[in-house]
Amino acid sequence: MLGVFRILMWLGFMYGMKETRKEVKDAKQIKYLQSLTISGSLYILSLPVFLYLCNYLSLYSQQLFLVFSTFSSQLISYLLLMW
Repeated sequence: MLGVFRILMWLGFMYGMKETRKEVKDAKQIKYLQSLTISGSLYILSLPVFLYLCNYLSLYSQQLFLVFSTFSSQLISYLLLMW
């Protein structure tokens, strides 16, 4: 259920970014919006993707995989946004 909500949140995020992109004319702002779209998508979609991948792991390793993979992908999205 949480994965479905995250996917719906991502769809809303992408719609908002598309509408914002229509109003922006400055090249520097466009580049920032592209960076924000990539890092935001990575941040939002990391949980549903890793929840799906957990189905292929044994029960005892699912929690460890989910915690560390989600944490690392969200950390990467923060670093991409700051870079």
